Amino acid sequence: MLGIIMSKTKVQAGDPLAAVFTESGIFNPTHNGILSSGIRSGATPKVMERLSEIYEQNTSRMIESFLSLIEPLMIGVLSLIIGIILICIMLPLIGILSSIG
Repeated sequence: MLGIIMSKTKVQAGDPLAAVFTESGIFNPTHNGILSSGIRSGATPKVMERLSEIYEQNTSRMIESFLSLIEPLMIGVLSLIIGIILICIMLPLIGILSSIG
């Protein structure tokens, strides 16, 4: 977070955008190259939009892979909890049925 704040102050001071992003490590080197060429060609808004789409896709993939790992774990934990509840209900019933019969 501190790097982003420092980058903001450097850009406001007049440093080139691509140089600030390269120095701060906000983007990886490939995306820094894309940004540099976009700035040189005058297409900074389009390049920034494309980079945001790339990062959005990467974030969505990471979230989906995280959820695909968490879902089976949650199912296992919930099954264990339900099993414990069923055992807690069935044991007294078995005791009652055995005392009747």
